[in-house]
Amino acid sequence: MTGSLPMIVLTRSNQANRFLMAALDLQPLPYHIFYLDEDSKIPEASVVLFRPGPSIEQKDRLEAALRLENKLRERGLHILNQVSNIWTAMYRHLYFGILRRASISVPDYIQNPTSIGKPVVLRTCVPGQDGDDIYLVETTEQLRSLLKPGGTSVAMEFINTYHDGLHWKHRIHVMGGKIDMAAYSGSKSWVNRGGGEDISKGIDPSKLYPNLANAAVRVGEALGIDYYSVDAVTPVEAPDKFYITDVNTAATDMAPNAEDEKRFTPEEIVVRRKHGERYMKWLYNSTSSSPG
Repeated sequence: MTGSLPMIVLTRSNQANRFLMAALDLQPLPYHIFYLDEDSKIPEASVVLFRPGPSIEQKDRLEAALRLENKLRERGLHILNQVSNIWTAMYRHLYFGILRRASISVPDYIQNPTSIGKPVVLRTCVPGQDGDDIYLVETTEQLRSLLKPGGTSVAMEFINTYHDGLHWKHRIHVMGGKIDMAAYSGSKSWVNRGGGEDISKGIDPSKLYPNLANAAVRVGEALGIDYYSVDAVTPVEAPDKFYITDVNTAATDMAPNAEDEKRFTPEEIVVRRKHGERYMKWLYNSTSSSPG
């Protein structure tokens, strides 16, 4: 063996890790990207970053992933994004409660609503689905037409962020307790798949409002996760306030591809590629022992 393999990625989707491959193409480093399923043979490694996906959504698969994590820990591997914590971070009704208890602002919400009395942002998902479907819902009739048999849903308080023809949000990427990248993104419509943006403007992390930057880092502390992104929105009528609306421990949107050229400037694509490179180095430096 030429050296230890410093990372395992738990996922069932190659597409979900395209930004890792982009980073590797820029600067080859001694990493092995291993797509681990429950029945896979465990390779040599020194650090493990678990990532969410269909492989841990279902209870039996979650239990298998937890058993695998325990085996890896027994072998002395350094664990990042523990399985139980990223599982919590997959379900808004679970992590909103944790964040609220940590005094981090989140919208009012209802799990699996059957009726509404005011406009809400509805996020729906069925088992095995990669990401949520997102809608702005104004009536109970509309709500019921969008609920999916066997699926889960959360209705969040509608926070008006609309100006200059778009609905806006901050997206902040955190790794190892530090903000590494941030953007201000806008969408023309709430009706979209997975919250895709029509435009995204990079922001120097040091220029973020201090209370927003602090909250983004505290999300990781509250949920016990090491690598993630958060979405935060600011009401048009109260620009000094913000609400955390989403936590993403997969963070699959950071590698530029052909589709991204439509909404990112060349400079922003470079920023994302450099983030991917820093991400790989962070993982490398997180190993419990130096690679052999």
